[in-house]
Amino acid sequence: MLKEELKLVQQESLSWEKKVQLMQDTVKKIKEEQSVGGIASMKSEIHRMEIRLFHLKKIQEKLIHDMNLCITRREIIVNKVFDKLKKNPKVKHNERVVMHKRLSDQRIKIKQLQKIAKETDNMVEKLKNQITSIRNKIDKCQEFLQNLKKYISSIEDEIAQLELLKYHVFKQRKVKQLHNVKNGVYKMVCKSENVIEENLQREYCCREYLKYVLERTDQDFPMLKDSIKRILLALQIF
Repeated sequence: MLKEELKLVQQESLSWEKKVQLMQDTVKKIKEEQSVGGIASMKSEIHRMEIRLFHLKKIQEKLIHDMNLCITRREIIVNKVFDKLKKNPKVKHNERVVMHKRLSDQRIKIKQLQKIAKETDNMVEKLKNQITSIRNKIDKCQEFLQNLKKYISSIEDEIAQLELLKYHVFKQRKVKQLHNVKNGVYKMVCKSENVIEENLQREYCCREYLKYVLERTDQDFPMLKDSIKRILLALQIF
């Protein structure tokens, strides 16, 4: 009977080794996942972290439950063994030594599990803080985007107003020029829109040809690059 109880303790010890390894692998995986990701995937990262946090809590609950069972079983086994030793003083000394060794191993395993449980608590708290931090960043980004949308809308309104003002100024200037032409203040060089269009087309062709010449000159004379660049910018403005 004593050997069977010792065998049971040994099986529980192996079971605990697997649970400890599972917990260590879980913590390692979480740390690896924490080193990956970025702001661009903050929401999906929060979702993954929440799922991992949920599983971590489940493992933690199972760990605490099993640890309590292990402690209870250990106490029961110890009490049974000592009762038998008291009733039967002829029990071999080596069995007593083996039993103490098994119990000592169990105590070590329990301490390891307590350490893992503490690390798990720290990891859970760290995950919660990271989730809160990422959510705060998302809120700030959303607030910034809302303000940016308002600012863009305001800029668009200003642009529309400036376009309208430019149109009115152009109309007023045209009316004034026509009034000056009517009163003989100056003579119109081009008396029709067709003539104006022809002159504009000739001007455009001259400007394009000049750009072409300057670009070729820039290739042949690199030392004049800055001067040629200023002339090209002036041509683009006009």
